[in-house]
Amino acid sequence: ESLDAVVHLAALVGPVCDRFPDEAWEVNLGVTERICERAGEHGVKVLLSSTCSNYGVLAGEAVENSPLNPLGVYALTKVAAENSISAMEDQGLVFRFATLAGLSLRPRFDTLLNQWCHEGLKNGMIDCFRPQARRPFVHVSDAVSAVVVALNSWESLAHRCYNVVGFNTTKGGLAEEVAAIAGCEVTYTSAEDDPRDYSVSGDLLRNETEFSPQYSLRDCVDEVCSALRQGLISPRDAHYNI
Repeated sequence: ESLDAVVHLAALVGPVCDRFPDEAWEVNLGVTERICERAGEHGVKVLLSSTCSNYGVLAGEAVENSPLNPLGVYALTKVAAENSISAMEDQGLVFRFATLAGLSLRPRFDTLLNQWCHEGLKNGMIDCFRPQARRPFVHVSDAVSAVVVALNSWESLAHRCYNVVGFNTTKGGLAEEVAAIAGCEVTYTSAEDDPRDYSVSGDLLRNETEFSPQYSLRDCVDEVCSALRQGLISPRDAHYNI
């Protein structure tokens, strides 16, 4: 049976990469290189799931040709993996996804939106460091829609890189939304847990395709809080934990 395309989503992410850097490089770069090599031999397309974290700290709004400033092992491996895809020319495509949000079967609770929804409901309190720092997000359903659009529009998109973004917000704006929906308080801490500060434009993909994100910040927070209240998801479902 023939294979037309590989949507390459597999990776080690976040703190796991910092804890096991050798494994992160092997999985995130080494495996990507082997996928590209085999796909290239058989004429198979490869769409790489990369990350907006590659921008790190950036003034203004990041676009696809903005300078990259990867700050951690995960982002460093993804920048390297993007170079492997670039070598595939028309067989390769890169999507830099914003932080995923919304209901999923395997939720992560080390990402900011999910983490704060859980902490707000459980503890009645969330701690916000650097409330003016900016972050991009995209609902998981919007991310899937973007992938479907790409596979159906490959000829016009291939050999390029696109940001996939639903909305941008500050950490303070996210904290206020979580507080309103979860009914919790917000404290502001001086703990320097994450230096990233970046806002990302998703206009290129929206302008060149029919992709149109449907979920807002409020939609995402409301969905995650509702699922937590109903017991549909919980940190015990986070199988990535080590």
